[in-house]
Amino acid sequence: MKILQMADLHAREKDYDEIKKCCAEILRVTEQEKPDLIINAGDTFDHHMIRLDSEIARYVFDFHRRLSHIAPVAVVIGT
Repeated sequence: MKILQMADLHAREKDYDEIKKCCAEILRVTEQEKPDLIINAGDTFDHHMIRLDSEIARYVFDFHRRLSHIAPVAVVIGT
């Protein structure tokens, strides 16, 4: 079984462009490697008080949706 594990995106609005670059690379590698399972091991957002309708939150949710088209995704909430 091939597992892709990631953690510590610490997504926040002020780093939106950098987060997009990092997520694009993760997607590229994931599409290339075709894992059987993807695990986000936590610290997805930089702060526990994230607005769910913020641009960064919507982007991160879409990123996980795109990953889920490759393999099942498990996300750990918090650390």
